[in-house]
Amino acid sequence: VYSATFSPDGQLFATASDDDKISLWNVSDGSQLREIEASFGGITAIDISASNLLLASGSWDGTIGLWQKSGQLLRTLAGHENNVRDIEFSPDGSLLASASDDHTVRLWRVSDGELLHTLRGHTATVRKVSFSPNGSWLASASDDDTINLWQMSDGSLIKELQGHNDSVIELAFSTDSSLMASGADDGRIMLWQVPEGVMIRVLEEYSESITGLDFSPEGNLLAAGAWDGAIFFWGLSEAIQIETEMPAPDS
Repeated sequence: VYSATFSPDGQLFATASDDDKISLWNVSDGSQLREIEASFGGITAIDISASNLLLASGSWDGTIGLWQKSGQLLRTLAGHENNVRDIEFSPDGSLLASASDDHTVRLWRVSDGELLHTLRGHTATVRKVSFSPNGSWLASASDDDTINLWQMSDGSLIKELQGHNDSVIELAFSTDSSLMASGADDGRIMLWQVPEGVMIRVLEEYSESITGLDFSPEGNLLAAGAWDGAIFFWGLSEAIQIETEMPAPDS
């Protein structure tokens, strides 16, 4: 299993695997609603739209499938020149972002599958894409050790965020879209102010790669997971307060 995700309302759960199968599950009782044979050469990423009616899948062959919840394939989006690593619907479900080994992020219109923007700026594999909850920004994380923050109105690059010393593989926005967390193979978890791109603080410097990040629905907690199975939790108000209360450096 390469990817798994909850629907925005928490009612459904989808998984995608290297055997070209997509499974859709009912969260309330754990029952499998359906299994979809994708035939794309291995599914690497999966996401569910806000309406719960659409699924998107990324694959090793560089294509993206848009599916009805019934399992019917609506269309195939082609354009990437290498593996698709991650995909995500925008909060309103009108757009789909995809990240690839071809160093690009692509932005698609869901209604007709049209490619709206090819976002170039990374110099290595793009591992992760994440929309801000307000739909204004898109963040992308890459093996080039950077995070790019993009403006969704026109696809322009707002800022390149630097600070990690290895591949950035995880991103998460706070529910009010004012903060973003990043995690990398360097074991660092960083908290950023957006859209300014100012790093507020390093929350953790761990000896293992950071493999997961998520904010709580209330926006007051950040959870992170590491390669060795460790899990970290932070209270966001405390994390920011600690930074603001640190004494100024000696002149």
